[in-house]
Amino acid sequence: MKVIDWLLVLLLSASPVASAQSMRHDTLHTIVNFRKGYSVLDSDYMDNGTRLRRLSDRIAELRDDSIMTIERVCVRGAASPDGYTNRNLALSRKRARTIADYLSHNTPLPDSIFTVEAAGIDWAQLEAMVDTSSMPYREEVLEILRTVPQWVFEGNAIVDSRKRRLGMLHGGRPYNYMATHFFPAMRQACFITEVCMTERAVPATQPDTTSAAPALPSAPSRHDDAAPAPDRATSADAVPAAHPAAHPFHFALKTNMLYDAAAVPNIGLEIAIDRKWSLTANGMLAWWSRERSHYYYRFRGGEVEARRWWTCPRPGKGDGCLTGHHLGLYAQLFDYDIELGGTGRQSDGPCFGAGISYGYSLPVSRLFCIDFTVGIGWIGGQYRKYRPADGCYVWQSTVRHNWFGPTKAEISLVYKLGGKGGRR
Repeated sequence: MKVIDWLLVLLLSASPVASAQSMRHDTLHTIVNFRKGYSVLDSDYMDNGTRLRRLSDRIAELRDDSIMTIERVCVRGAASPDGYTNRNLALSRKRARTIADYLSHNTPLPDSIFTVEAAGIDWAQLEAMVDTSSMPYREEVLEILRTVPQWVFEGNAIVDSRKRRLGMLHGGRPYNYMATHFFPAMRQACFITEVCMTERAVPATQPDTTSAAPALPSAPSRHDDAAPAPDRATSADAVPAAHPAAHPFHFALKTNMLYDAAAVPNIGLEIAIDRKWSLTANGMLAWWSRERSHYYYRFRGGEVEARRWWTCPRPGKGDGCLTGHHLGLYAQLFDYDIELGGTGRQSDGPCFGAGISYGYSLPVSRLFCIDFTVGIGWIGGQYRKYRPADGCYVWQSTVRHNWFGPTKAEISLVYKLGGKGGRR
């Protein structure tokens, strides 16, 4: 696994005049890697989680510093030479957008300062990797990378390409070596932040100095996967005054389609406490009856649940909040009256239940998910058995029940709402 350093270089210069302020611009830089063909953020892949946590903490420190502001953020996506060119360009754009969305929801940075760039295949990065390696046929690979254009034309027709030459070289052995050792590090999104630092003004009571102190030399920025800072011509407007940091806030409305199919209307609300925990409340009500045929079909009740999430969304679908695998603890309260032309059963007071659940919330778009959940637990209570006769309902017996087993089944349509609460 290729270890990628991220560095922050802060440059400060002294003020030549007592009340003047000086500024320097530099970058806060890190790289996030992706699996082959994917644009989903996987925090367990190639130490991504650690890098993003450090980056989020450093951004929070910068925003709390009274002499520094973040002027703009550029996220630059890239792909390896595997796959088609158009696909790689689209994939690199999706990777950049994934990281921009993640940071927009998990840091106090406003959306207005984010820009996204798609680099496609970063051939310069691949050349640098080969140049500093001891791979087989290194010199021949470097010659192709430096002399063969990405596309070779004859008239208006493409007759050759750099990728084809690399694939044909020595039966593909150098290409396979690069695919194993270099390509994983090229599937990335590079995060570059321009930081504006303002030196504190010298107090007016101090005597003026006749000469300015020399500016501190800038430390060299070294990282294995170089990515150029975006052109200053595309710089976003200055960042507004800093606001207090806030946790991302999400909530979702949902309905269990299994209950809907059984003519039991229901609705639920889920609130994300953070990216790992959420609270859910569901309610249902069905009050159908046709007295002449002694038909009763009545349910009412509710459920509360606490969930622990392990995010694992599909490529390009949403920002990962309230998606993926989850475990939960739930409690239920309900009553019922069911009689379909024969012996009826009516709950004698409320019934109670509790259990543990497992599920997976599958993102199908940025706003919608399908949540599959099953639960095992206990339901207790009692009900009265009765039979309709001559327009009356004759009590037969009262039965107490305790059920251990499956007590929850859910295929829910989830509509995600919310966003960066507390920052606007």
